[in-house]
Amino acid sequence: MNVTITPTIADFIEKKALFVINHSGGKDMRKLKAFIDRENKWRSIVYKGENLLSLDTPLRRQEVANAIDMQLSPENLSCDGELTLPYIRARYNRLVAVAKQLKAIDPNVVIHEMA
Repeated sequence: MNVTITPTIADFIEKKALFVINHSGGKDMRKLKAFIDRENKWRSIVYKGENLLSLDTPLRRQEVANAIDMQLSPENLSCDGELTLPYIRARYNRLVAVAKQLKAIDPNVVIHEMA
């Protein structure tokens, strides 16, 4: 008997939200959830619903860390120098807050730009 389950984006978002609430140790994880939701909106367009970020497993949490790491690289953070310094600082502070929330859930994730 073959059963195929095709989750929708809403299912992923709901599952992620439940994980954040249930496994955050009572800490505020809104910035992390907002980051994942924003990334998944883009990924749902580019990958047509595949390869969405989640916090379900250590491997999936490392994928979230890799996405944060990519956005923290100097070229991406400043859009190759096109952004103003105040905007870059705000963006950096938001990404660092997201990274800290992820590290609170899984201290084993590696974010090279924060080393």
